[in-house]
Amino acid sequence: MAKQRPVRMIEWYRADRSARIRRVLVLASTFVAAGASVGAAAIRWGHGLAFVALALVVSGGVTAIAGLRRELMEERWLALRTDGLVYAHDGTTKRMPWKFIDDVAIEDGVLVVTLRSGKRIEIRERFAGTTRATLVEHIARARMRAQHGLF
Repeated sequence: MAKQRPVRMIEWYRADRSARIRRVLVLASTFVAAGASVGAAAIRWGHGLAFVALALVVSGGVTAIAGLRRELMEERWLALRTDGLVYAHDGTTKRMPWKFIDDVAIEDGVLVVTLRSGKRIEIRERFAGTTRATLVEHIARARMRAQHGLF
């Protein structure tokens, strides 16, 4: 009986969420800035506006916390492991062993993994710290090493 080798991580990429996080923070800071402006107006024209200012500032904080929490709760990543390619998104994890991967390419700006069965898996996310072209090269190198038994 052949001894099974332990699974090791080769490379791991997290989804780039900077645009989505930026939207949340811009919206939250807009609420806070509006609250500060209304608060300044409350000093001049009446303290009734102070409640509106407080509500705006609090809603800005709540928006930031809720939006950032939602971003942290989503698992979106891609891992190159010794046993294959693993892709997690939207609550599902797809594990594709190297022996079943036929090709990896970029089509219309989308990373496409083609399996030997003909099934195509499209990965639309961008990953932090890398480009799709570099990612294709890393996947191809890992696939080649796996095919030659170098893991």
